[in-house]
This record gives sequence, C-alpha cells and structure tokens, in this order.
Amino acid sequence: MNEKLADVIDGHMRVLVDEIGERAGGSPGDNRASEYIGSVMAEAGWTVAAQRVTCPRWTLRETRLTADGMVLEVAA
Repeated sequence: MNEKLADVIDGHMRVLVDEIGERAGGSPGDNRASEYIGSVMAEAGWTVAAQRVTCPRWTLRETRLTADGMVLEVAA
C-alpha cells in the first residue's frame, strides 16, 4: 500500500475512532459514522443512499481490520 493511501485511510480511521467513538448498531455514534462515511463517498463522486434498518440485538464477537495484508489494531 502506498504511503498516501495509508495516510488517507489513517485519517478516516482517526475520525471514526477518535472523533465519533463508539458505534454500536442504532447508537448516535453509529448514525454519525454513517453520515461521515456517506459524505466521504459522495465527495468521491459516488451516489449514496441511506436506508434505515432495525437492529434489535447486537453482540460483539470479533473485531478485525486487515488492509493490504497488514492486520491493524482495532477496538470495538
């Protein structure tokens, strides 16, 4: 992965983790994350449509992030 792409990904991850924080399904953080990701995609030229879904129960089983074969530390 080139350094510029890694920096862009790192910037987005910092917004999601440091600024938005916890994003459990249906939470205010989940909504803010959805809005942020949608705005980033729209700025990149994608057509974005949001759909509401019901999430009656959510249980964390595992959190993992792999980018270009590199496993990155994450927390949920």
